[in-house]
Amino acid sequence: MAFISQKADFTLPLVVLISVSAMFSSSLAATEEANSLLKWKASLAKQSKAILSSWNGTDPCSHWTGIACDESMSVFDISDNEFSGTIPTQIGNLSSICTLSMTHNFLSGFIPSEIGQLTTLNQLFLGANILIGQIPKEIGSLRDLKNLSLHSNHLSSPIPFEFENLYSLTGLDFSNNNLYGPIPAFIGNFTNLTWLNLGSNRFSGSIPPFFGDLVNLQNLYLGNNSFTGPIPREFENLYSLIGLGLSASNLCGTIPPFIGNLTKLTGLGLSANKLSGYNKLSGSIPSLMGNLVNLELLYLGKNSLSGPITYEFRNLNSLIELQLSENNLYGPIPPFIGNFTNLTRLGLSANKLLGSIPSSMGNLVNLEELYLDFNSLSGPIPSTIENLKMLKHLFLGVNKLNGRFPIEMNNLTYLIRMEIPKNDLTGYLP
Repeated sequence: MAFISQKADFTLPLVVLISVSAMFSSSLAATEEANSLLKWKASLAKQSKAILSSWNGTDPCSHWTGIACDESMSVFDISDNEFSGTIPTQIGNLSSICTLSMTHNFLSGFIPSEIGQLTTLNQLFLGANILIGQIPKEIGSLRDLKNLSLHSNHLSSPIPFEFENLYSLTGLDFSNNNLYGPIPAFIGNFTNLTWLNLGSNRFSGSIPPFFGDLVNLQNLYLGNNSFTGPIPREFENLYSLIGLGLSASNLCGTIPPFIGNLTKLTGLGLSANKLSGYNKLSGSIPSLMGNLVNLELLYLGKNSLSGPITYEFRNLNSLIELQLSENNLYGPIPPFIGNFTNLTRLGLSANKLLGSIPSSMGNLVNLEELYLDFNSLSGPIPSTIENLKMLKHLFLGVNKLNGRFPIEMNNLTYLIRMEIPKNDLTGYLP
């Protein structure tokens, strides 16, 4: 028993020694982090320095603006402050942070490769600045990253191959840059992704079929790129999708019927492509799209779609915006359009629609923008238009409308712009 007691007494100083050593090491690290941040602050413009007036001393955890701490610095967040200057190389000294956020500033220059030293990082947000150059391959070392956002900069490079190890990602946003090349195959291994935005870049090639493996995706945006080929059939596996944006991507072929099975969709953007319609005989929009009863935003404009607005569309009562302009749609405007009472914007311009404007449009009391110009619509403007009290933009030009301007249009007091040329209307509006 004495021996055991002596052994316990022997280990006590060792525990204390380790504790003191850890405290000294932690304090040294905090001082190094503070010195790095103060050096960066000194390089900033006067206005930026003023925002960081609380940065004094050697302890960033003592109420420094933008700093949050647990036992050590864990969050560095200076978003939305209009900072100008560059990201310092000393950023690599912030060895304990989990979140680094510098979005919505005026930071310029290159992203320093030293960010790859922040191995505890799981959130990295550098979007909405004016950063240039390549995406540093060293970011591929941050294997614990869950969210990576570099959107809205001036970055120009392919996606680095070294990113293949970022399996933990749940959110990835590289939109609004000048990134180029094909989308790398390893993206298909990021099966934890729920948000992926690569829109508004210069990516090329076909949209890879491996996107169908990302079954947890809720939002996928690839629009405004230079892809070729059709919408991949493998997209039919993406049952969790809420938002799908493929507009202005140079896609061709048809709108695949399986889109109608993605019933969680609230937003679908396929505008400004070369899609020719589903049925090659009638060219109509797939009737299965009527299954998308949760849709709030539907953009199919600027394609080569043909056929009527199908009866199945009557189910889309949740729509807030419907854009079908600049296609080859024909036939009448169906009266059920009047059931879409949540609509704020309706675009049917530049098609081959004919018949009268249905009086049921007067039910669209939330409508702010109505575009029916460049069709072959005939008959009078329905008097029910007076119900559209929120209307700001009204375009009815280049049709075959006739009769008198309904006096009820005088009640549209929110109108900012109205164009009704090249019709056979008579009378005037005060």
